[in-house]
Amino acid sequence: MTMLTITVKFTMRLIQRVFICSCLCLASCSTIHKQELNAGFLASRDTDVAGSARFRALGPLAEYQQGDNGITFTAARPFYSVVNDPASQRLLKEYLWPVGMIKENRGETYSRFLVFFSHDFNNTNSCSRKRFIGFPFFYAGRDINSNKYFAVFPIGGSIHEFLGRDEIDFVLFPLYASSSVKDVKTHDILWPIVSWTKGGDVSRFRIFPFYGQSKNKERWTKRFVLWPLWTSVRYEYPDQKGSGFILFPLYGQTKVKGKKSWTFLPPLFKMARGGKNNMELHFPWPIVQYRSIGLDKKFYIWPLWGKKTVGPLRSSFVLWPIIGLEKTQNKDTVSSKFRLLPLFYHEKVLVKNKQAEAGVEGNTPAGAEKEKVRERYFKFWPLFSYNRVEEDVSFQTLALWPLKRTQSIERNWAPIWSLYSHKRAGNNVEDEVLWGLFRRYSDGAGDGRVSLFPLFSSERSAKENGQREWNFLLGLAGYKREGLQKTYKLLYVIKWHTGNNDGGGDFKK
Repeated sequence: MTMLTITVKFTMRLIQRVFICSCLCLASCSTIHKQELNAGFLASRDTDVAGSARFRALGPLAEYQQGDNGITFTAARPFYSVVNDPASQRLLKEYLWPVGMIKENRGETYSRFLVFFSHDFNNTNSCSRKRFIGFPFFYAGRDINSNKYFAVFPIGGSIHEFLGRDEIDFVLFPLYASSSVKDVKTHDILWPIVSWTKGGDVSRFRIFPFYGQSKNKERWTKRFVLWPLWTSVRYEYPDQKGSGFILFPLYGQTKVKGKKSWTFLPPLFKMARGGKNNMELHFPWPIVQYRSIGLDKKFYIWPLWGKKTVGPLRSSFVLWPIIGLEKTQNKDTVSSKFRLLPLFYHEKVLVKNKQAEAGVEGNTPAGAEKEKVRERYFKFWPLFSYNRVEEDVSFQTLALWPLKRTQSIERNWAPIWSLYSHKRAGNNVEDEVLWGLFRRYSDGAGDGRVSLFPLFSSERSAKENGQREWNFLLGLAGYKREGLQKTYKLLYVIKWHTGNNDGGGDFKK
């Protein structure tokens, strides 16, 4: 385990340092907070729409950001990225995602590299609870009670806190295995043939597939004979007594306190009734499915069409799983989702205006909307995606990832195939084409910049002296105005000034 961990960490760090250093060397010795730089897709230093200082190099391949809240982001795409939040003690590193990752959260560390997983529950204590898995063959660690464990599958060993079990012991699996959950212990010989369980209120025994019995004291008893030919159950709950059986593949029935169900050629045909208006039908399953139990409704003609209501959720489909619609109404919000696989996906969240909804007089403007869009997302794969949260907006094309917006994809892959992006945060707006070949930025207060590298760049500022500047071919010809002073540039090295306070001008080469 030690050598493997060292090898994995060494590989990750080598990728990180070699690639990121080669990219960031374009910034020379300057820091991210110094004067802005615009060399198109080669290198740039500016501020993004969220106000974070940002440096980028080699198009989308190298990036570094630092926000006012202390959160930093570094990427050498697609090989490496890291998000560091010192204030909340959180760190996330990703290596050629989804190949590897390391996540730290307030002293807890989780890492994954291909099929190797490790989890340190307290990285400040060498004797803390730990877990390492080389799936499916190798398991080792220290459990919550400081007991060490080790196993090599299928040869033998002990695994703690795995698959919902407190402890699993095995020798030459499936020859012998045992597992426990609290005081309930299960033994298996030639799993799944011979098994028995004891502890608490539970007892089980089976010789599969000939006979099996499972009991939960004063709750239920389940049996099978020549599984799946005969299975039965008896319920002993105080308010829900009853029994049922299935003679596969012919017939089955269940009767539990006023509820009855009949199954013919299970699981194809089923009818269940419980009360006057409660009914469930399969005719046959899974093609025709009908259910009406209280407020829960369901009617499917699968896979052609179907609709279902479960509590606040309403869903429907056409040609499952191609076309689907979901709508959820909660106390304060209404959310809806629509999909047309694999091309289109749309999702929005509406916030209810309770005063307008109730028609309160005097407090609500005339014509006020009952619902306001808080979030909206849609994707037309693989062409573009759009995301809006409150007043913040992002748009990009292309959008090659077929699923909904995935943060790991946005950090490591999406900038590589994003030919055009549009972002807005408050009054700050940014547009970018071909990783900086064309850039436009404005803040809504009179400040802005536009560039088409290397042909033209322009910048304006409404602050202080109202600075304006433009350059043609990186300074072949240029102009800059600060207050009353104007500076002209020609052939990169020739400059002259006009508009000095003394009324004169000067020329220099």
